[in-house]
Amino acid sequence: DGRLTEELRALIQSHVTLLGTEDNEDWMPLASTLPPGVPDALMLELGRVEWDFKQHLMLQVADETYVSWLVRMPGQGEALTPVIAVLQRALSEQLKGYYQLRIWLLFLGGMALLLSYLGGRWIARSLTRPLARLAQAAQRVERGDYAAQVQLQCRDEIGQLAGSFNAMVQGLAERDQVRSLLGKVVSRQVAEELLSKKVELGGEERVATVLFSDIRNFTPLAERCEPRALLVLLNEYLTEMSQIVEDEAGVIDKYIGDAIMALFGVPLAYSNDATQAVRAALRMEAALTQLNASLIQRGLQPLGIGIGINTGLLVAGNMGSQNRLNYTVIGDNVNLASRLESLTRQYGVNILLSEATQAAATEFSYCELDSVQVKGKQQAVRIYTPFATAVPEWVGWFQMLLAHYRQRAFSEALNLVQVLRTEGQAPTTLLNLYEQRCVQFLQAPPPPDWDGTTILSKK
Repeated sequence: DGRLTEELRALIQSHVTLLGTEDNEDWMPLASTLPPGVPDALMLELGRVEWDFKQHLMLQVADETYVSWLVRMPGQGEALTPVIAVLQRALSEQLKGYYQLRIWLLFLGGMALLLSYLGGRWIARSLTRPLARLAQAAQRVERGDYAAQVQLQCRDEIGQLAGSFNAMVQGLAERDQVRSLLGKVVSRQVAEELLSKKVELGGEERVATVLFSDIRNFTPLAERCEPRALLVLLNEYLTEMSQIVEDEAGVIDKYIGDAIMALFGVPLAYSNDATQAVRAALRMEAALTQLNASLIQRGLQPLGIGIGINTGLLVAGNMGSQNRLNYTVIGDNVNLASRLESLTRQYGVNILLSEATQAAATEFSYCELDSVQVKGKQQAVRIYTPFATAVPEWVGWFQMLLAHYRQRAFSEALNLVQVLRTEGQAPTTLLNLYEQRCVQFLQAPPPPDWDGTTILSKK
């Protein structure tokens, strides 16, 4: 009866429906803890499905799914009505805890996802903000702004990266300052040569052209001029001449007071180094003419210039000590260029160059002036002076004079000196020099092995 089913429900925590039959065919509910009307629907569902004892069934009864278990009641005799107990639990009630757990899991998963998203955003921004500042600073450094510094308060890897970046920028600024200062102390080519390689003492043999230039009569000018005004004048002169050398791909090796030592072919060599050196000398001569016009207008004495050029094998490299060195060139050919510059006063021309340079720079016209053996050298060198425009008429007469001179026809050479004096175009100092030599050799002829070479006993 209903009391029995209620007791069983309280005992096993499940709905209990007792089914009985008289002929073992038509079962009917005797008592049930199910809501009214549900036992009849249960009977219809049991008639529709196949079932067996002690077997789980999923029965759809009155819009509710029940987990069902059918069991034969014990203690039944043949005289008694057979009874079957249907034990049922509503699936929704059994899954209520699971559904609640799923809701909580979904809620916790959503909260975890939200927290992960917010935490990821925070972590990403904590990383991207410093990195963005580093990227902006790197762009400023790329544009040459070495004042870019990144100040970060973090002490992690990003902070270490910022510290390394600041140290790198400081190093770049110092290197740029050194490069700029070095480019003012030495030429740009030499600066690049020193910065691109490991600086070591020593050099290499190179064929190059050396140019020496000097201001004539500079000492008297320095005595008459105020030091500050003299420095301004000297800087103006050196700036003009240095620019010409650099325009012709030359390298200013050093300034020696008012003198300039320039290199063509080291550290970078070109196919026309000698030509560029001669062109630079001619341009320096023309620039001095314009500078003297400006000096005369300012009431200053005009300047004179002497330029010596020689081409040959020399040693180029870093000279000095381990702590202080200088990129320069040394060798006999360097000394010869310096000697030729000194000889410009003696021959009365602004530019003197050796036969090696004359042979290498074939684009210009020349006048051979003499064959000399400078002090310290055993081999004679023919010396020339170049012309930027057409060869003057006096050059042909002078070549005749030089030929007579070398053939010991000193009287004919003296006659040509007078002819050139009458023309008034040849350098007076040059004519005086050969006039003096011819007179001297007429009085005391040279030895039989004399070949016209002038042996110089002074530097």
